[in-house]
Amino acid sequence: MDMRVAEVSEGAPERGLFHAITAQIARYYGIPACCVAGLTDSKTVDVQAGYEKAFQFAIAVLCGYNLVYSATGMLESCLTASYEQSVIDDEIYGMTFRMMRGAEISDRTLTEAVEVIRRVGPLGSHYLAQEHTRKNLLSEHWIPKISNRQRWEVWTRGGSKGAREAAQERAKKILAEHRPTPLQDDVLKTIQRIATKP
Repeated sequence: MDMRVAEVSEGAPERGLFHAITAQIARYYGIPACCVAGLTDSKTVDVQAGYEKAFQFAIAVLCGYNLVYSATGMLESCLTASYEQSVIDDEIYGMTFRMMRGAEISDRTLTEAVEVIRRVGPLGSHYLAQEHTRKNLLSEHWIPKISNRQRWEVWTRGGSKGAREAAQERAKKILAEHRPTPLQDDVLKTIQRIATKP
């Protein structure tokens, strides 16, 4: 709680600290643990929402919880929902899960990489022309959906859109075009049977 205003502070760093402590206690006792993460006190899709949500979600996931519930799209301590924030949260999750996956450091990967370094050398060619690079690029590099990694000139020619504008465009596209795959008949029958069970 923020004592100055007597309000719960979902985006406070202490929440991440409590997640870490709780995860350690659960591991000590050998019991599963879950938490709610990705919360923010921000009232709008802004930088505050971004850093609070990213910090909270990443710390919870990296602490090793068995289950992390996420407050996808939620703002203002879960009192407001936002399509744009849902898209940005998806970007945060993608980055966090990529970090969790880690990198394979093994005899195989090191041997292949050292051989490529020898071939390319300090001068001459570049790594983008190497088969090793092409092979590993898609599996090792996380590709963002809205984050912009282009140079300034390319970004300005594309309309100079920030993350919020890009998220808004993506949210509108998803809402207009996404058609969920219907559940299979046997699954629908099972749900119907469970739902009507006395």
